[in-house]
Amino acid sequence: MKHFLARLARNTLLFFVSAALGVAGYGVVSLLTSCQDSAPSIDAGTFLENRAATRVTTFDGKLTRIARTGSPVDLDSDAMGVTYVLEKFGDLKRIGLNADGQSEVGTFARLKTSATDSDLGFSAIAFHPQFLMTDADGFGCFYVVAAEKASSGEADFTPDFGGETEHHQDVVYEFRTNSPFELKFAGDKREVIRFSQPGAENNLQSIAFDAQGFLYLAVGDGANGGTGEKSVSKNASSLQSAYGKVLRIDPTKRDSTNKQYGIPERNPFSLAPHALAELWAYGLRAPHSLTFDPFSNSICIAEEGLDGTSEINLCTEGAEHFGWDICEGSFLYPPKNGNRIIDGLTPPAVEFSPDSSEKTHTGSFIYRGERFPTLVGKLVFASSNGQLMAASTEEDENGKEIPLQILDHGSEIDKEIKALRPGAFGEIFVLCADGDVFEIHKTVTAANHRKSRRPLVCAVMF
Repeated sequence: MKHFLARLARNTLLFFVSAALGVAGYGVVSLLTSCQDSAPSIDAGTFLENRAATRVTTFDGKLTRIARTGSPVDLDSDAMGVTYVLEKFGDLKRIGLNADGQSEVGTFARLKTSATDSDLGFSAIAFHPQFLMTDADGFGCFYVVAAEKASSGEADFTPDFGGETEHHQDVVYEFRTNSPFELKFAGDKREVIRFSQPGAENNLQSIAFDAQGFLYLAVGDGANGGTGEKSVSKNASSLQSAYGKVLRIDPTKRDSTNKQYGIPERNPFSLAPHALAELWAYGLRAPHSLTFDPFSNSICIAEEGLDGTSEINLCTEGAEHFGWDICEGSFLYPPKNGNRIIDGLTPPAVEFSPDSSEKTHTGSFIYRGERFPTLVGKLVFASSNGQLMAASTEEDENGKEIPLQILDHGSEIDKEIKALRPGAFGEIFVLCADGDVFEIHKTVTAANHRKSRRPLVCAVMF
């Protein structure tokens, strides 16, 4: 409790300091002067080539195709290891084992409606950890992010900056199935939260649960634009805006403004005046591919930068400011002189150079599986051009963690990767643009021992 009150006091103080500066919507703009004056002068295209020495991690894996789908965008599993793949245009595929122990793929649900934006479609899915726990609040519940046409409903949130026109709306829906063991969905649907979006990019791209059943939402700053006094990028640092944030809610409770979800008591800004109680972390431009690590109690956040620099952030406590639009990556934006923020802002765990051959990374998580012992506790991630990589944080001579460049090309897939996701037992799943869904096994064996494993986050109770 003391730790919580101390953190609350710190966050409240940050807010009032920002307000005193007279800059509406800024949480830490006064930190702009806290940079490393002695940093070398490096241009944006090459500054990542001068980072700390890296530690190489290799792994030898075999791709085992478990499904052929249409346009996969996300994947999640229940506690029994049954895997569900969400397709962009609303079909939800169920991948389970038949009596012969072989993967069996079927359409579990068709989620598209007349309100669905046909260009953007669906982007994320997350199963409640209590999905298989009878009599629990989350029994039978899973959650989906859908893009809908402008003016489809009454938005709960609109951006402070850049919201003059509405491009579409992002909606989180709860689906509650009557029986989690059926091959076809039959149950109820309700709306949880709705966002007005001014552009087609930097929207609500990912959701993920922690072990307590709290749902995290990765909400972009609102549109793909540059920086400026009235730019959409200003949403990211505003404690009054839901945009450019990771939000944390309890979808089984009803004490929010719209009475469709709850707000966890220990959210870092829940008692701060004039700040949204839903806020968990801020200073993000286009967060995506959220994953929760139950061992470190942290959230892994993939992030796309404006000028090609992208990063992977680790959120360990809540209330972290990841820099946008004060900086991009760990350097002041624009990085004219390579000046690096050292106080108040949280640097990324991994950065990608703007001219990196790995291109955009498509997902990341902390590996907790059993098949690749050398990867346990490390970040695994993928690039869109088929590289699978791993990294671990390092410390400088003062014991302070420093962000790393890409460590290793552990494997390569001759396909365009759309997403890299963990299964229920921490193993690696790869979603490809051509519709293939792979699980990575060791080269020596493709045997699947999932039934002998315990799930990492979700639980089962009959």
